Amino acid sequence: KKSNSGSGIDPFKIYHLIPQDAASISLEFDFYEIDGWNAVSPRDDYVCIAIDDIAINLGRFDEHLNESGRRGYDHGLSYAILGSSQPQNIGFGPARDQIHHFTVEIPPSFYEDDGELRIMFQVRINDGVENESAGFDNIRIIAHFDCTTTRRLEESIFSSLLTPSMGVDEPVVLGPSDLMDSKEAPCKEASKAIDVSAIPMEKCVPNSADVRPIEIISQSGDSVTFTVSQSWKGCEEDDPAGISWLATDFVGKGGELQCSRKTSVACGPVEMLSAQCEDGVAVVDIYAFDKLGQVFQSPEKEVFVPLACGPRGDTKKMCHFRYMLQCSPSLCNDIDNREDHKVLRGS
Repeated sequence: KKSNSGSGIDPFKIYHLIPQDAASISLEFDFYEIDGWNAVSPRDDYVCIAIDDIAINLGRFDEHLNESGRRGYDHGLSYAILGSSQPQNIGFGPARDQIHHFTVEIPPSFYEDDGELRIMFQVRINDGVENESAGFDNIRIIAHFDCTTTRRLEESIFSSLLTPSMGVDEPVVLGPSDLMDSKEAPCKEASKAIDVSAIPMEKCVPNSADVRPIEIISQSGDSVTFTVSQSWKGCEEDDPAGISWLATDFVGKGGELQCSRKTSVACGPVEMLSAQCEDGVAVVDIYAFDKLGQVFQSPEKEVFVPLACGPRGDTKKMCHFRYMLQCSPSLCNDIDNREDHKVLRGS
């Protein structure tokens, strides 16, 4: 058999930080069926996807057929082709091509223990890549949650509004502005602590692994304001010296990539910055360097620092930290359009 993928060369990636409390995960991607795919035996050109080494066959594909609407279920995983382009020559060779949009539903048993998903794409074709090949694009992982926790938060906030001075059966009328003042403040503050996610980067060993150098100050939906601090070195009275430099790389409100670099950074807050959001999140990269080598070590792989951040120094004494910031408070519901609520107090 000839193939553009196969045992040992199938493309895969391990996705970390999958929410372990998610009710389910949706995996979406586009599959490019390029050139002369043939579903007639003995050709049997087909595609598989393997999640945590559990492989499911997504079926055979043919340049003359539109496979839109295909569905399947195996090993607890369900999949569907939600849309396909009509067979037509898009490019490459003279044969017909198609783009298929897949969605795969993944149950908690795949990620609830370790918060990881290993996703592999497998293509099995019976001709050379000059006649038929494949591609995968627009890969998205979407976490779905049970809203029961949010409802419990709402109930606790409503309960806190009922004061002992009110009559036993006296109705209390709350308008949208009352709900916003009393409810949004606690959920906004609570969201700031959980809306920062660390993304594993190059192998790096800081002396204090539990230090998080970034905190959210405010979330507006279109942008997020955050502070950067330095807590790795110089926080003890007997050793006040800080690190050599610290650089923060992000997309600013104008949509341009920025890198703010500070030198001789002492322990404590460094600066406050605002990042522009895309698809509800902002990604912030923080690079740090200690020339004495007392704080950061990268023994296996040197850290790559963008030129805009001034990567001066021994890269083996640097660290790279990446964080994803949610741009809207995740624990808050939209209450702007709610009607007035009546709450009846009881004894």
